[in-house]
Amino acid sequence: MSLGERIISDVNFHMTPLCNMSCKFCFAQFKNVKPLGKYDTISLVRMISDEGFRKVNFVGGEPTLVPWLKEAIIEARNRGLITSIITNGWNMNKDWLDAFAEHLDWIGLSIDSLHPDINSKLGRKVPSLEAPSFSSYLDSVNLVHEYNVNLKINTVVNQLNKTESFHEIIREGRPEKWKIFQVLVLENENPEAIKLSITRNEFKEFLARHSELSRITNIYPEYNDDMRSSYLIIDPAGRFVDNSSNKYHYSDSILDIGVKNALNQVLISKKKFELRHDSERLQNILTEVMI
Repeated sequence: MSLGERIISDVNFHMTPLCNMSCKFCFAQFKNVKPLGKYDTISLVRMISDEGFRKVNFVGGEPTLVPWLKEAIIEARNRGLITSIITNGWNMNKDWLDAFAEHLDWIGLSIDSLHPDINSKLGRKVPSLEAPSFSSYLDSVNLVHEYNVNLKINTVVNQLNKTESFHEIIREGRPEKWKIFQVLVLENENPEAIKLSITRNEFKEFLARHSELSRITNIYPEYNDDMRSSYLIIDPAGRFVDNSSNKYHYSDSILDIGVKNALNQVLISKKKFELRHDSERLQNILTEVMI
């Protein structure tokens, strides 16, 4: 099968394992992984562009901590890629947006609770500083809208927020997308998150309580199985990541062996990727939980 037939068009590039927060459920910690430097990062962006990828999503850790993030985004944009970033929003102020907004198609904000006490318990805070609140998140989403960048909100549903209401932030923030994830536990990444695990039915109950918001935003729910083998992931060291089992497995360095050879070392399902984006399937999920 040719590369064009088998690759997934979107790639998540986890540029760094570093983060200014310590979320207990984080499944992208990449412990003991040495990240690429500036030159190799730019080279990697060029390589995935040359292979015909459509979109690159710069993630972490916290990508705003990477000194050459702007150069990587500009390189991707200049090569015709859709550019996106997922951030906890802590460093995203007007000065940051003045520098970055014109180069970004999407900004994704991670919002897992609107209550500072829950965010503190989750580790969703910068040490010694106040945890995020509804008002701070609303300020962030309004700022993104002010700069006319498409907004996505990501929420990881877990034991501490499974009964929380997100109606107000979605109604007032009006993101173009709301991705809702069932907390995922991986053996070699976040085993401590087992205490935050929820059942499939608990996740369905969360979706059911929020399904009416599909009239305001495009909701993308993802059960644990939906997240396995359906994302094309590059780790901070420049390797493709296989999460088809309950742990991460890595390809050899993309810089060393090339995109084609590295892709052959991981299991990625083009069908599962397409199902995650299938509008009819997503609507069926939301209709099912409402019954």
